[in-house]
Amino acid sequence: TKATETNVPQSTSSTGVIGRIADELTAQGYVSGSYSIEGTNSALVGDPNAPSPPIDFVNAYNGAETFDPYGINDRILPAVLNITSGGNSLFGETWGRAVHQTIERSDVLNDALENSELQTSFPSALDRTNYIAQQLRQVARLISSRESLGHDRDVFYVRLHGFDAHTNLRSDLDTLMGYLNSALRDFVQEMKDQSLWDQVTVLQASEFARTLTSNGEGTDHGWGGNYFMMSGSLNGRRILGEYPDDIRDDAPLNIGRGRLIPTTAWDAVWNGVAEWLGVSNLDNILPNRGNFDLFTEADLYD
Repeated sequence: TKATETNVPQSTSSTGVIGRIADELTAQGYVSGSYSIEGTNSALVGDPNAPSPPIDFVNAYNGAETFDPYGINDRILPAVLNITSGGNSLFGETWGRAVHQTIERSDVLNDALENSELQTSFPSALDRTNYIAQQLRQVARLISSRESLGHDRDVFYVRLHGFDAHTNLRSDLDTLMGYLNSALRDFVQEMKDQSLWDQVTVLQASEFARTLTSNGEGTDHGWGGNYFMMSGSLNGRRILGEYPDDIRDDAPLNIGRGRLIPTTAWDAVWNGVAEWLGVSNLDNILPNRGNFDLFTEADLYD
C-alpha cells in the first residue's frame, strides 16, 4: 500500500505522491487544501519543511468534527497555552501554537461544511452501509465550500476496503461494485450540477491486482491490473497502456496463475494528472519518471 501511495518504492521513508503535488502547487502560489476522508495514509504526506497545507481529516459520516464540541476550551485552553508560552521552552511554545492552530482550523472547516449546500440529494449516501458514498458526499461538500475556504486546488483521499477477496469473491464483488457504482454516479451528477465536473478528476488506484485463476473460493494477490480515471475534461472511453495479448501459463508477462507483470508505470498516469493540475516541476513529485514512458496532459485530457 505504501509503495503505491508514495510512488517511490525504493524508499521506505518517502513522502506521498499527492502530498508532493500539494507541496509543488503551494510553492507555485496556489492555495491548496489536502483532505483525507479515510484516516491516516501515506499518499497525502508532504515535506514537513515545505509551506504546504496541513492534512485535514474529515469523518465520512460526521464531517469536520470540532476539537471542542462541549465548549470547555474558553475556560481551559488559555491556561494550558499560558503554561507553554512565555519563554518556558521552544518545545512548549511550538506545541502550544500547534494546538491553537488545530482548534482554529477545525472550527473553520466545521463552519464551512455546515454552510455547504449540495445541489443533489446524493441518494447513495442514504445507505449508511455504503461507506464510499459517505466519503464522496463529504468530498462534494468540501468542493462546494472551496470559495469560503479560499482554495484554488484541492486534493482528496478516499478508500473502499474489501477487495482482497481470497474467499466469497462473487458475492463480495457484487456488493462492492454496487456501492462504488452508485456512489460515483451520484458524485458525478453533483459535480455536474455544481458546474465543476470539467475541473475534477477521479483516479482509482490499488496496491496490487488479483490472479486471473481461482484459488477455489476467490483470487489471490496479483501484480498488474486495470485502473480507471474519470473527469468531465478527460478524453475518455479509451484503454491506455498495453493490454496483454497472451495470458497463457507460459506467456511472457505471466509469472504464474495469471499474475501479470505491469507494462505501464504509475508515473505515467501521475505525470499527466499533475500536468493537468498545473504542476510545473514534475521531477520533484515523480523522481522515477525518467525511467518510463509517460502520459502527458494532452494524452489524457481533451
